[in-house]
Amino acid sequence: MNQQKRTNLWKTRHKILLGLLVCALVLSAVLQRGSFKAQADPFDETKAVSVTVSFSDSIKNLKDADPDIPAEEQVVDLDPKTCVLDVYKIASAGKVAGYDTYSYTKLEGFESLDLEKKKTVDGEEVLDWETIQEDAAKLILAVDSTIKPINTGLAIDAKIDKDENGNALLPGLYMVVLRGTTIYDKEWKNVVDEEGHLMTDKAEYVGTETRGEGEAAETVTVTKAVGRSRIYSFQPALISLPDKDYYPDQATGDKNTAAQNGDWIYEQSIALKATSVPKVGKLSIRKDFTGDYFSPCTVVFSLEFDVPDAGYEIPNMICSMNFNTAAEAAAGKEIEVKVYDEKGEERGIPVYTIVTVTEVYAGAGYSQVSVVPEDGVIKILADEMVNVSFVNTLDHQVHGYGIINHFVNDGEGGWIHSVVEEN
Repeated sequence: MNQQKRTNLWKTRHKILLGLLVCALVLSAVLQRGSFKAQADPFDETKAVSVTVSFSDSIKNLKDADPDIPAEEQVVDLDPKTCVLDVYKIASAGKVAGYDTYSYTKLEGFESLDLEKKKTVDGEEVLDWETIQEDAAKLILAVDSTIKPINTGLAIDAKIDKDENGNALLPGLYMVVLRGTTIYDKEWKNVVDEEGHLMTDKAEYVGTETRGEGEAAETVTVTKAVGRSRIYSFQPALISLPDKDYYPDQATGDKNTAAQNGDWIYEQSIALKATSVPKVGKLSIRKDFTGDYFSPCTVVFSLEFDVPDAGYEIPNMICSMNFNTAAEAAAGKEIEVKVYDEKGEERGIPVYTIVTVTEVYAGAGYSQVSVVPEDGVIKILADEMVNVSFVNTLDHQVHGYGIINHFVNDGEGGWIHSVVEEN
């Protein structure tokens, strides 16, 4: 092979090898970008932290309770403006030498709190975060607690990044407590404070709640907030700031917590979940008579309940009143309707329940003069006694006449009425 051919062949091979090398480098760069991330910045104990606290979707929309409200006027049942946040700092965070992590130093008032409490899950010991959270809540919310928040009365959805003196929040362990701005009596019925100032007495807004069933049942500390149709319970939230952002393992998709390969997130956001029960009201039925005549009678009413999203139903029922003398008829009578659960315990009627009260039997010879409200249909209101009133008259004297009334449930929410006459 002459010199010219050898030179051309070398140039050709050189171009091919150079091209393959470039391709390999490009492919390597692409693969590395897909599998790895540049080393994260180490933990900085002097860097400011923050948290934004909002409601979760466990807060119901008012339309679930009151279908009469026009769609364009629908609001969230629990108005964020009626709730505030208090922030407590439990421990400061300091960098651990030689590692990209931090350890806690407990602050005054929390010396008894065990931040290393463990529990066993599937044979493995893990940090018992739920118990630590509950123990911290008990220390903070005890009626005689002297622990003060570092900031108080903050708005829902506001960025919490300073204490009450305007100083930036630094890394550490915090607890956020949500509380309503209305006051409660011992039965958790809300009574609006006439002066409109925020309620701060822990005896008014702190309680306990049993969650879970059977052996899994546990009692937790909660704070209360009143919506338009429900009473909400919130567990205080324990938050460690900052937190790690762990990148998923490329092979398994699991978070690689051992490698500590994520960024520190100094600005956090959390959504508080709540449990809730319906607010309740009361219903009474009143009966009066008019006219010049009276005859002993038994008056019978049927009640139908259209219950909103309360978590339970109320079966239709009947109730009655007996009038044995003219004096009783002249005074009239009023009875409160009582509702009971499956255990026989009395429960209130959920607010916004529509109740239809019908006088199914007025007594022999009596006729109905009026009913208020019209058609006996009424809406239950919170912490109020609403009333349906009936007025009857007897337009002639009845002598020696008695009846036996018989009511049978028709199995479809109604009642079949029959009368056996006795002369």
